[in-house]
Amino acid sequence: MKSYAVVILLLLGITAGIAATLYGPGFLKPYLPKGVVKDTAKAVDATVIDKRKEGGVLLLTVDSEEGAMLVTFNTQVSEKDLLVKKGYIITFGIKKYEPFVTNPVIKKVKRVPVEEEDVALDEKVEKELKQEAMTQNAKPAAETKAQDKDAKTATKPAEQVPALVNTTSK
Repeated sequence: MKSYAVVILLLLGITAGIAATLYGPGFLKPYLPKGVVKDTAKAVDATVIDKRKEGGVLLLTVDSEEGAMLVTFNTQVSEKDLLVKKGYIITFGIKKYEPFVTNPVIKKVKRVPVEEEDVALDEKVEKELKQEAMTQNAKPAAETKAQDKDAKTATKPAEQVPALVNTTSK
């Protein structure tokens, strides 16, 4: 064989090897057992800021180190709705950061521990609100009647309120 034919075959072989390394796993992945082809997804930790369930779709607004994301789930909506709560930290498996992600793989969900001080503060606020509601409901009957009377006179139509117009003519 001539030397230029050997060089061309060598270059074609190198090109075919590089192409198979880069594009082969993507084409062969559906036909190979799980675990043979490595996933190129990276783990992204994100905190759930808001959660909405609209029809058959679960929408999560999450904040990660890369930025905010709107994550949409169309599959297993009720299960994921029960699993994820506002404030939880979720680890997603995504190929790269994108602001809008549909059906990413949830690798881990971590519940943020609630501190005892926060619970005690919430209970204290709740008790104060209950006490305020009870004191407002326990107003004396005379005070309530006076307020009702004031409210009725304030909302009379203009025809029923006597006019304070100077009727003297010059």
